[in-house]
Amino acid sequence: MKIKRDLRLTPKKTLGDFLVLTALLILFSSFLYYIGPPKYTTTSFTVFNIDDQSDFNKGTYTNTIWNKDHIELINSLTGTYESKVFDAAENATWDNITLDFSEPETNIIFVVDDKASFWKSSDGVAWTLVNESYNGDDEIDKDDAIKILTDDNKYLYISEGKKHVWKSTNLGVTWNKIKEKIPGLIDNPVQVDEGFFNQNNRKVKAATSILFKTDLKFQVRTSNDNSNWNDFTGNNGINSYYTNSFEILNLNARYFQYKIYFTSELNSLTPKLKRVSISYTPNILPPKINLANSNIINIDGVINLAYTVNDKYDIKDCSLLINNIVNQTKSDIRKNDEETFALNLSAGAYDYSINCINIYDKNNINNGKITVILADKFKGGTTNFTSLNNLNNIENLKLEVPGYSKIEFYGSVDLSKGADLNSNIDISEGKIDLNPIELPMLNKSAIITIYNIKS
Repeated sequence: MKIKRDLRLTPKKTLGDFLVLTALLILFSSFLYYIGPPKYTTTSFTVFNIDDQSDFNKGTYTNTIWNKDHIELINSLTGTYESKVFDAAENATWDNITLDFSEPETNIIFVVDDKASFWKSSDGVAWTLVNESYNGDDEIDKDDAIKILTDDNKYLYISEGKKHVWKSTNLGVTWNKIKEKIPGLIDNPVQVDEGFFNQNNRKVKAATSILFKTDLKFQVRTSNDNSNWNDFTGNNGINSYYTNSFEILNLNARYFQYKIYFTSELNSLTPKLKRVSISYTPNILPPKINLANSNIINIDGVINLAYTVNDKYDIKDCSLLINNIVNQTKSDIRKNDEETFALNLSAGAYDYSINCINIYDKNNINNGKITVILADKFKGGTTNFTSLNNLNNIENLKLEVPGYSKIEFYGSVDLSKGADLNSNIDISEGKIDLNPIELPMLNKSAIITIYNIKS
């Protein structure tokens, strides 16, 4: 015999004696500790060091040569060195470049003596004869006002007062008499110690000095495919150069190359390049995390959170966070295969996150929700909670224990925060007990069906 009654379940209207079930709190040996959302370093700094002949020989020399521990000019006032192509294996940010180089300079003293001979010295002590007689005479008129002048090209001029001007474009090796007036000549007389300039008792008629410099500068270029290259550029485009030993680049590409330009104002002088360091950061993407279910509804508290991690690189570890608290971490992660985190949760609503980090410290997070409605003891015509899309509005909620009773609530029920129906509703032979304090959302009108009532 079946009896149907329409009841309002309130503290004043219950079936039988009100039974409140007290749940036993179990302390797990494993504990949750709050650390907040994890923070990871996302920069992987890598350096190419080029500092010996085998490294530099992979590039191209033009009027330059490797000499013991550096690259220098050879038999030329200009030359270049073009590096090999550097491959970051994937798109990267070329952060900066550091060069260990020197740009020596020297002062050369030039002297014309009273016999019209032309001399040079780098220290004023040791002298080298450059030309026996610049003017073809064997001496200079004692009344001639002799000066040695220079210009911006480092050409030399000997002025014989109002008589003649002689010009040399090769630092005094050969001379030509000129008629035209040269504007802007530089008059830089120097004092020469006659005691050191002791060349067969000759006297110094005039002296000057010229500072000779060297210069090293460079450009860089990049490519994404090692076939189509950008132009070599400096810090301000194609016609500019980098000149400092340390330069910030911030260039994005897979391939990188640099070119060094050597110049000198003197054949016996050369800039020297010893070492190059190139720093770059691979632009590595974080792993991709796919959740098997981002909105889990569970009725027994036993949950296996399934997920898959995809990445080009190995995964260092994955962590499960429940409400921003790290619950557990796994380090043995198989890429592209389903992984799981096993959980036992009490009734409630939870936010969960899975955070995976690869070996380059690039991490990603995927988020989901878990709602636990403990109701696995109810069978039969009980509402299928796991198939619901909206726990805020459950129409005509049904709970049944076959052979005993069934409750069907009128209207809409909100279980979005989870609920322990197992512990707070007792359906047994001849009775239904419900705890309205723990389940206020079920303070609704309901149809109760009791089976197998014995008369």
